[in-house]
Order: sequence, then C-alpha cells, then structure tokens
Amino acid sequence: MIRLLILTHKGVYLDKEVERFTVPSTLGPLEISGGYTPIIAGLVPAGVLKVTMGKPKYYAIFNGTLQVEHDRAFILADEIEDGYEIEVHETVAEELRHNQLLMNLAAEFAMDIKVTATPGMHPE
Repeated sequence: MIRLLILTHKGVYLDKEVERFTVPSTLGPLEISGGYTPIIAGLVPAGVLKVTMGKPKYYAIFNGTLQVEHDRAFILADEIEDGYEIEVHETVAEELRHNQLLMNLAAEFAMDIKVTATPGMHPE
C-alpha cells in the first residue's frame, strides 16, 4: 500500500491509500507501489494515470511532477480529469458523429433515388 496525494491549482484532488498506480512520466511509464525507491520525475504533457485499489480507476492527467518517498507519493498536476467523465464525453461525441454520418448517408440516399414507378404497376 502507498498513500497517494494528487494536487492541482484547485487544491487536493485525491488523498488515499492505494495498492499501486501507474503514471506516465518523462522516464516512461512508472508503476509505483509501497516500498518504491524514492524518485522525482516529470510527467508527460498528457497521459493516463491508472490507480489500483481493487478495481483500477483511470484519470487523464496533464503536466506535472511526481515525488515518491517511502510509502507516500505526491503528484502535482496542472489538470486531472476522472476517466468516467472522459468516457461519457467521448461516447457523446461518438454518438454525435454517428448521427451526423447517418444524416449525411440519408441525404445522399434520398438524392440518388428517383421515383419511377407507374401507378398500378408493381416493381419486381
């Protein structure tokens, strides 16, 4: 177990004991758990933070610094967003793109079809 404290300019975002976490650093992805060697590392401009406490939870994290000391880790980040919110936004955007595609296809289909049936005749 390791205590993870995440701070942004808005204040404390997360402060809890976790099994482990994986952070996107400028040194490459780092998986941190209790007893990890003390380290200070920069974070990549944009990446995914995975925090595991039973079930993993994902966050989008933007710029920052990681510091690990014994059984405590500190992340100072410019911004962080809950992965659930990101998934919802992506799902809504995907649905809007899908609906636009369907509308475009329907418009093209309507333009391509010409009614040529003669009254009383049945198409074969």
